[in-house]
Amino acid sequence: MKAVIYARYSSDRQSEDSISAQIRACKEYAAQHGITIIKEYTDEAISGRESKTQMRQAYQQMLKDTKSHCFDTILIHKYDRVNRSLAEHVALEKRLQAENIELIAVGQDFGTSKESKVMKALMWSMSEYYSDNLANETKKGHRETALKGLHNGGVAPFGYDVVDQKYVINDLEAAYVKKMFECAIDRKGFKALIEEMKAQGIKGKRGKELKYRRFMKYYGMRNTAGFTFIRQRRKKRVHSGV
Repeated sequence: MKAVIYARYSSDRQSEDSISAQIRACKEYAAQHGITIIKEYTDEAISGRESKTQMRQAYQQMLKDTKSHCFDTILIHKYDRVNRSLAEHVALEKRLQAENIELIAVGQDFGTSKESKVMKALMWSMSEYYSDNLANETKKGHRETALKGLHNGGVAPFGYDVVDQKYVINDLEAAYVKKMFECAIDRKGFKALIEEMKAQGIKGKRGKELKYRRFMKYYGMRNTAGFTFIRQRRKKRVHSGV
């Protein structure tokens, strides 16, 4: 039997060491069962959620290589390394069966009996449940963080800096935020202000020059008034407004 190994780790508290551990487990299984490993595919720091499947380059390449019929087995550590979607697992199983390729999870090897199909389906479902539950818990955590007026990650809004996860007004940027609103209220337009900021070297939080569309976005940013928003609904004032 000729086989390839597929290993993956997410960015949540995992590292390259996780890849090494998965490959080692697969190689030990292969040695015990007389399987020859011909190639390894690895995806690093990328989620196993269904929406990320197309972004996993090594995984996609492995699927293409199934057409070459140069291997008849794919070894993985556990089923969640392939995917955390039940639908994706079912689709993959059918695809591999069409190419006479067997997928073996060395850490969850239930054999080939009729009962093994039930156990595999259970593992696939548990993978999806874990992913969905983690997403819900993350949302709850973000909600609580927002209600406390703390930074939830990403880039701070223009007009603020983040210090110890708290929003602190950036006086220089705040002055230009006020000018944006004044221009809008007086219907002066933003062209002159854009030129002024460009001349002064004032850029957005991502280091890019501010364009007209970006100004319109800032003008519509309600968090410059100090309110926190959850799912577009204003909750309460939690920090000083610009």
